[in-house]
Amino acid sequence: MTYQGYKTREEVFEMVGNAFPFQPKPVGYQLTNQGPEDCICRYLVEHMQIYKEAKIPMDGITYLHSELSNISAKGMSWLLPNLLRKAVLCTDRFSTITDTFIYDLEYINEGDESAMDRYSWLSHEQLVCFECVLELMSEEHGHVISSATQALEKLSA
Repeated sequence: MTYQGYKTREEVFEMVGNAFPFQPKPVGYQLTNQGPEDCICRYLVEHMQIYKEAKIPMDGITYLHSELSNISAKGMSWLLPNLLRKAVLCTDRFSTITDTFIYDLEYINEGDESAMDRYSWLSHEQLVCFECVLELMSEEHGHVISSATQALEKLSA
């Protein structure tokens, strides 16, 4: 991917809106990377039953972003448009909403197949947009993003 240059928060937010349209909520255990035999995934599915729409309220985003390792690719395609919008708008330097997906991407560099699967659906346009979000997180919040951007490179290969 080619560096896109400095982008303002507003420009990145617009890019996210264009590249990541809201997706319908996955049905049942399609949300998770395990079935009902996994107690954490069972609880996750039960907890998220109250949310039915493509747009997820902040409390749902907060819950899901703390459970990224248990979310499937379909679950991530539902969460990521919501999560990225909230992260771009976040001005609290210490909010975990801006760094959890950065750490999650780093698992790809460690060979974590479930992390690779969570992001395997991203198109080239979405990967470029995601890199711009990472750059903004670095500039605005001071997050170290080199490993996360390397992971995006692996996904684009």
